[in-house]
Amino acid sequence: YRYRLSKKVLSAEAANETAIRLAALSVSGVADVIIIKYYRGIGSFGIILKSVTPTVSQGLIDAVTERVIRATALGALPYVRGPRELGLTLKLNIYYDQVLTEDDYASIENSLEEVIQATVNSLDIGETLYLGRLISSLFTVNSHIIAIGEQDKQVTEAYLYRPTRLDDNKIRQTLLGDFVPASDDRVIIEPSVSVPITFTRNTKKVS
Repeated sequence: YRYRLSKKVLSAEAANETAIRLAALSVSGVADVIIIKYYRGIGSFGIILKSVTPTVSQGLIDAVTERVIRATALGALPYVRGPRELGLTLKLNIYYDQVLTEDDYASIENSLEEVIQATVNSLDIGETLYLGRLISSLFTVNSHIIAIGEQDKQVTEAYLYRPTRLDDNKIRQTLLGDFVPASDDRVIIEPSVSVPITFTRNTKKVS
């Protein structure tokens, strides 16, 4: 009887968590959620949102909170928030095999920026940013690109913008290589910088 009772309790907890997850995912704009039990002690749980857009808006948080409260068992207190967003900016030296027209440069750089934006902004919560892998993917953009950066330093400048503890400002830190975020962090392209990705053009003869 005790065994069956314990299984009943576990089943109820699982059902409640499933209901909470479905309630959160039913809100338009939510891509995924991470549920953390006892987020602020017994009787509470946390929900970390991943939205279909790079950043999680306060409106989305409010909508999910309202929907989850309806699906939550009496006495359980939900805390809904987005991941801690760490913004990335990059400066890259691009080497071309010949001098191109201004329109060609602009077209190639637009494509490079689109690949970088899509790759970084698609990173999941807690997913590692591999800079070398990101740079390697850029060579497929155009055959005129023969090198990016230098042999020992592919990325000219890379910075991470971390929110302060009070979330009222950001601290810029130099990024020297691959970055492993915390389990509730997510790396995105920094939205507060008007031009977060910049390129320097160079021409190098193919040897």
